Amino acid sequence: MKLKPLYLAAIISLSSNIAYADCQPKYAITAPAITVDMTDNLTLNSNATWILNTQYSGYFTCTRNSLWKQNSVANGSPFTKNKVVLGFNGGKDYAEVTVTNLSPSNSINLGNSNDTYPAGKLQAQFTLNVKLLGGRPGGSNIHVFSGNSATLKTAVIAMDTTNLGILDAILRFATDFLTFILTWEWPTHSEDIYYQPVTMIFNHRDTTCHFLNAGLTVNLPKVNRIRLLNGTDKGETPFTLNFECKYLQNGKTSRSVKAYLSSNNLLPNDNQTLIDSKAGAAKGVGIRVSQTSDSSPITFSASPSSSRGATLLFSKNSGNIIDKNFSIDLNAYYHVYDPQNIIAGDLKATSVLNFEYN
Repeated sequence: MKLKPLYLAAIISLSSNIAYADCQPKYAITAPAITVDMTDNLTLNSNATWILNTQYSGYFTCTRNSLWKQNSVANGSPFTKNKVVLGFNGGKDYAEVTVTNLSPSNSINLGNSNDTYPAGKLQAQFTLNVKLLGGRPGGSNIHVFSGNSATLKTAVIAMDTTNLGILDAILRFATDFLTFILTWEWPTHSEDIYYQPVTMIFNHRDTTCHFLNAGLTVNLPKVNRIRLLNGTDKGETPFTLNFECKYLQNGKTSRSVKAYLSSNNLLPNDNQTLIDSKAGAAKGVGIRVSQTSDSSPITFSASPSSSRGATLLFSKNSGNIIDKNFSIDLNAYYHVYDPQNIIAGDLKATSVLNFEYN
């Protein structure tokens, strides 16, 4: 009976000498941030992906244990199971972010020894998925940044899984995500070895259209006075305006856009007729313009800053489909506005193509 206490004490002594292996560092290392400028990709298409590689550097050390348990490490991401919405430019633009295709996806076994390994043992590849949203969504997983950039400090986490296990890591990510949503700070743990930040940049770009053949000159032919007066020859001359619209989202405008013509060479009380008021110029006759699809003369605006009263060459509301490149065919011709006082001479008039956005 006196031997039993000694026996139990021996068992306790043996248990206390067991050492558990791990690859835990003194402190986790934050890798250089990967910067992704999403502006062009998301402006063309609201969904975009980037294949990225972690940028871990340096070394990490694992210890040996008496149970011959294998040391293991793995990469994980809080954003494979959880979506986060980032607001850029003070909430003018919102993007939904997830991480997928993290590879390798399983634990990496490192044996059972005291050894130091290069960071290359833990390098991983992953896909950053971003969806540009039409506005602020519902939910609490939203963080708004005042500027054009946002950083996920823990897009990928390399961790010691020797005593943690993949399932435990997944559960940890789920609970930590709740803290992250409330504080925008990811909780740290002793198992963490590396953090891989990703900085995303999005510059807001609104749809902008350009006139590609600026400086276009349309030369009307000389016409016979009699034929001009009886309407058999108006000197009709076709010409084309070429346009390019940039920063379309899935082929749609991000804002409304209108195009119209204005001029300072308008006949008084007639905004459809261009005249030349210089000395020696032709009198009693002016120039009109019509679209080939409509013989009615277009109306010019007297102001380059307002489309009010002008014929719109095209008009698109925000969210309308518009071709990136397109053309509009027009027709210029002479118009007799004072047949009793026609004077022969040169006739030169200018107009300006204007765009109006809202």
